[in-house]
Amino acid sequence: MGAFSKLQAVLFVSLLTKPFKKWEAYKLGIIDEKGVKIKEPKTKEEKDSIDLFKNMIRKIKVTLLKFIPSEKYLQFILAAYLLKENLDERESVIKIELNKVLSEEEQMIVFEIISDPIIH
Repeated sequence: MGAFSKLQAVLFVSLLTKPFKKWEAYKLGIIDEKGVKIKEPKTKEEKDSIDLFKNMIRKIKVTLLKFIPSEKYLQFILAAYLLKENLDERESVIKIELNKVLSEEEQMIVFEIISDPIIH
């Protein structure tokens, strides 16, 4: 994966996991706390806050949140998927790190997702 692709992936995941209240578009009054567009951007700053890429991610996130109970679980699912992509000899290190930040229930959810053959 090239540097540009990695940057895009990081930006995608970063925006997807960031609560809408922390988006610049929210601060400028373009979207509400659920990501719903409440006004059309007019100034350059407003348009930059919800450009084509960010708007696409907003729509994906709004759609995902219709099926996922909260943004926190969305973050777990994304983390689990990304971990799954890199899960090999580092599995024990990853488990140790997850033990530091996740409850037992949250760990079970993440590892269920990692081991789910549908996600492969």
